[in-house]
Parts: sequence; structure tokens; C-alpha cells
Amino acid sequence: MSRTYVAKLTTIRIAYIAVLAALSVVCNVFSIPIGPNRYISFAYIPCFVAGLFMGPVAGLLVGLVGDVLGVLIFPTGPWIPLITLSSALLGLIPGLISKIPRLNPYLKIAVAFVIVFFVCTAGFNTLGLWLTYAAGKKTFWVYLAGRLPLQALVLGINVVLMYALYPVAKRFLFARFA
Repeated sequence: MSRTYVAKLTTIRIAYIAVLAALSVVCNVFSIPIGPNRYISFAYIPCFVAGLFMGPVAGLLVGLVGDVLGVLIFPTGPWIPLITLSSALLGLIPGLISKIPRLNPYLKIAVAFVIVFFVCTAGFNTLGLWLTYAAGKKTFWVYLAGRLPLQALVLGINVVLMYALYPVAKRFLFARFA
């Protein structure tokens, strides 16, 4: 980490990161199972909140710590490093997008969700799950095509939740970081 970021790593910032990482674990645990390896997950929200309001490093830490603790405390299968990488990027990408000046915050959220969908959900998560469970049984593209409809629904749900949560979080929780 850069010296400037370490200087910004105050006690309150560390506490916010820890609470959001714990919330990420809870969101992972309480995902709604739809079928084999198919879940409606709300784990996007804590990572996005950390990235948007506290920056890319905080978002990355929330995603990384949330996934690692979730796998250690509540394992639902093997640890898949690509999914851990994807979880870290889930917080990093919104943090980087939030640094774009003079862009409407809701547009930043939408752009971040679209990038996260293609890089993390359709990319790393699908590749990790395919390598672990479906390689040799079906091609990657067939597996991806089977995942996209449900994941698009999950994306839509998370976008709506993030749009609803954004003004409240900005006003009451993260006014000091904005």
C-alpha cells in the first residue's frame, strides 16, 4: 500500500472496513440457493459500498476478507481462488470507477455494475466454477450461457438495492469519506 493510503487508514476507516467485511460474510452465507452452484447473492452490496465511499483499496479489502472469512467459517464447497480474486475485484472496480471526476454517482454505480458483471460474474466466477465442477462435462460457453440469465437477475436486484441504499449511505454513514 502506498504511504498516502496508510496515512488515511484511521481507526474509523479500519472499523468501517471490518464491519463491511463482516456484512459481506453474512451476505455470502445468506445467499438464496436456486440450484446446484446457483445462488441469488447480495455480496455485491458491501463491496460496492466500500469501494464507492472509501476507495478502491478498502473495496478490495472488504471483498477479499469477506470471501476468505466466508470460506473459512461457512464452507459450502472447495475454495476456488478465482472466486476469491473476483470478490476482491468486486470492491476494487467500483472504487476505481468512483474516482472518475464529474460523473453522476448513479451512472458510476451502473458502469461499475456492468464492468463487474462481465469481469467478475461472467468472467472469473464462471471460469472458476466451470473448472471446478463442469470442465470435461460441458464447454465453458455452454456453462456460461446457463449461468447468464440468473446472474443477470441477480445483477438487476443488486443494482436496485444499491440505488436505494446509495443516498442513505452517503448522507448518514459515509458523509466523512465523501
